[in-house]
Amino acid sequence: FCPDINFLGVTLLDKFMFFYAAPYAFLILSIFLIFYLDEESDIYWKKIVFFAGLIPAIFIAIFRGDVGTDTGNYFQMAFNLLEDGSAINDNFDIEIGFFWLLKCLAFLFEEPRFVVNFVGFLIASYSYYLFSKNIESMAVFALLIFPIFFFDMTMNGLRYGLAFLLAKHASDEIDSGKNISPLVLICLSIGFQLSGLLVFV
Repeated sequence: FCPDINFLGVTLLDKFMFFYAAPYAFLILSIFLIFYLDEESDIYWKKIVFFAGLIPAIFIAIFRGDVGTDTGNYFQMAFNLLEDGSAINDNFDIEIGFFWLLKCLAFLFEEPRFVVNFVGFLIASYSYYLFSKNIESMAVFALLIFPIFFFDMTMNGLRYGLAFLLAKHASDEIDSGKNISPLVLICLSIGFQLSGLLVFV
């Protein structure tokens, strides 16, 4: 829900449509271009077009400011880690996998915002890696994953975003006939959020 409040002729709904709908339209345009390319075209060029289509959305996800219901909580966790090495937050518990990810990033960055935004960048990059393997995966991402989940899992639901992608990776590895790597990925997924168990469904 976005209240249609008018300010200097520009409504909040206008801003919402621009910052969320415009990147999606750009991505859809890239998908059309990918399908337009000759079937014999190297997948390398299609991956480049797909990545180019994601750039506006990745930019918004990383430089989003304070947008996101839980963004403040993540900032507080990162701040606590930088201050005293803990990630205590009264608003919600933190899973062990996410705790150690933030703890590692806290060694690299001295600003809580950089820690949290880098997690969003990791999710966006991991999404590209998993869904750029073939044209069908790119289409599934553009038509299903992106409009429903992308901005939420890169801004607000960082833990479930990581868990979902790790579970998806595990599923891909299972389809490839591998035995060890899927187990590792499933354990990592559950370590970020219990929703990783959905890989068994």
